Amino acid sequence: MNRTVSILYFLICIAYPLFCFAMFHSWNSSVLIPSIPLLAIGAWLFGSTSGLFIFFYIECISFALNQYFADTYTYFADRTTGLLIALLVIYLFSRLRMNYEGIQRTTQQLDKRVSERDTELSTLTTQLLSSTEKQRVRRGQELHDSVGQQLTGIQLLCSSLLTHLEREGNKEVPTANTLMTETHRAHNHIRSIARALFPVRIAEVGLIASLIELADCINEIRNATVQVIELADISDMQESTALQLYRICQESINYLITHPNADQLNISLNTSENNYVLGIAHNGSSLAKTVKVSQFGLIQYRLKQIEGTQKESSTVKGLYVIYFEIPKKQTLLLS
Repeated sequence: MNRTVSILYFLICIAYPLFCFAMFHSWNSSVLIPSIPLLAIGAWLFGSTSGLFIFFYIECISFALNQYFADTYTYFADRTTGLLIALLVIYLFSRLRMNYEGIQRTTQQLDKRVSERDTELSTLTTQLLSSTEKQRVRRGQELHDSVGQQLTGIQLLCSSLLTHLEREGNKEVPTANTLMTETHRAHNHIRSIARALFPVRIAEVGLIASLIELADCINEIRNATVQVIELADISDMQESTALQLYRICQESINYLITHPNADQLNISLNTSENNYVLGIAHNGSSLAKTVKVSQFGLIQYRLKQIEGTQKESSTVKGLYVIYFEIPKKQTLLLS
């Protein structure tokens, strides 16, 4: 309890009998009315036991007034009524204080439980993202190593078949040529998807080249046009931060194409004195009008992991632009 409040209450209790004797000629027994809030405050601050001692103290003052001003003391019957009111006030306010403290303890326990659950959820989410990233690596490697190699073999067979048919002057040469072209296109498609699943080139040539490759991949597999523009020098960016920005960009593009129904997207990557700024301009609807799904929550979680912020604005051309700002100096929670 605040020591100042206790001292102030003690001083009021000392001053109260002086007030009673000084004002009795004007107020008569009504000088005891302020004892009700005095008892209420005492019961609230110190509890029912201390409240009973304060009650005894008030009754002593009342008895002293009755004896000292016996000739003029009026409303003798109010002594019994005042006694009951005082006891009721002590009981009610001490119970209120107990209930208040009980609610506080319960609230603290709930806050602690929520904090523990938030920590547990954050840990599980981190593990889930880490597991998902590893799964993407495996799937990307499987596509590149197994399906990609099989398509390479098919391309060699198609090339051999085309050469053989050309030598024989077979009329199926155009068909074989189309087959080889489509197989080559499918191989490039699979390779782009594999690199999108796990952009190994981030470690080799950086984030910009990976974003350009991502845009090319999305242009091939989705009904949308993605361009990478306004690129800045980000050679000092950590690889882990670059990977998170890549994932944020990848998931944001997929989200914008699927939910705000965007089909024209422009990616920009700039820097300020303290931040990296990833911008995604699109011709879809505003995020404020879009139903938020789990994919959107995942983007926000990734952004939180690199201590980034998000804001949206509009352009004179009617496009919406989402800006992701990431501090250059940060403590990464997720690699």
